Amino acid sequence: MELSKNHLQVMKDIGEGATIWGFMEAHLLREVQSFDPSFVKLVPLDELEKYDPSIAGLTGVDQLPYFGAVLTSDGFAYLDRNKNKLSEEGESNE
Repeated sequence: MELSKNHLQVMKDIGEGATIWGFMEAHLLREVQSFDPSFVKLVPLDELEKYDPSIAGLTGVDQLPYFGAVLTSDGFAYLDRNKNKLSEEGESNE
């Protein structure tokens, strides 16, 4: 498996931390984690409450995020090595 432009874009978007609400972003980040677990740290909901206080008040009635995600130094290095893929025009291949 090779990471697509979409994978690289979601890695760039989360940067130093993000709460993941969308299915597609969650799916792409799980694929990144499968490709190389050292690229992204996924934070489960119970731990995410420590970093994002707005999550603590949510219940099952509310929409809940999938998880939190943080790009690691290995992930940033991979992005830097593949920055040419992000700047390419056209559709990406998933």
